[in-house]
Amino acid sequence: MFHRSLPEPVRDVLILAARLTVAFVMLAHVWDTFGVKGFTSTSGQFENFGIPLAIAATAFTLVVELVGSILLAIGLFVPYASAGMTFVMLGAVLFVHGEHGVFVRDNGWELVGLIAAVCVAIAANGAGRLSVDHLVFDRIKKPAAPEAVDVSSDPAGVPIAPAPQAFRPAVSTVGGTGGQQAPRPRWDDEPQWAPQAAWQDRPTPSPRFAQEQQRPSSVWDEPAAERPTRVPSAYANATPRAAREDAPVWTEPGQEQARPTYAGYADPHTGSFGSVRDTENR
Repeated sequence: MFHRSLPEPVRDVLILAARLTVAFVMLAHVWDTFGVKGFTSTSGQFENFGIPLAIAATAFTLVVELVGSILLAIGLFVPYASAGMTFVMLGAVLFVHGEHGVFVRDNGWELVGLIAAVCVAIAANGAGRLSVDHLVFDRIKKPAAPEAVDVSSDPAGVPIAPAPQAFRPAVSTVGGTGGQQAPRPRWDDEPQWAPQAAWQDRPTPSPRFAQEQQRPSSVWDEPAAERPTRVPSAYANATPRAAREDAPVWTEPGQEQARPTYAGYADPHTGSFGSVRDTENR
């Protein structure tokens, strides 16, 4: 519960409050340092603190604090403004306040350290939606909605696949009236503009070929041979034709059992009967 982020509206208001607070404090500091004391006096103080290139450092500090405060207030280029503020505060800690401890009463780095930390937090979280950055740059970077892609057409605009309505299954009754409803493919409603599939141009196979394709095969069959080299399974060569007289039948114990010749089974490759050799000839 406590590790969750704040709601977006609350988060945006808090970021705005942090930006305005830092901007107000820094603008007041700029007015006191450069407006009241003056640029020359401030440059002399920088030189007394041992800051190299005191005049250039004074001008740089003035520009960063003044421009950075305005940018933070309006929420424009907030990461860059925060980075500039943080750099100036770290310089103040290094050259002015670091040797005096933490507390402000001793001219310590307490205040400048807090300002630098708040600037880093603002840069890490962004300016929020209550800023110029959000109004300008976030809308520009917002990706547009992806355009619909017609997967049924090639780049030239020629359809290469039927419309999805062509594959809509039609309901058929299984097992007569009142049976189970099962979907089956339906091609009758295929749009006229859709091209015919490649397999539709092939000649219709003969009934015998279709019958052979539907007949199950056996693991004992040898595809390269014209006929099976082993006795095929009953499942592979079963046929609705009535059994022959020499087909295996059940006999009582002690009676002679007819030897099967498998002549009543169909050849799975030719579809003819009586072409399978007897087992005792193998």
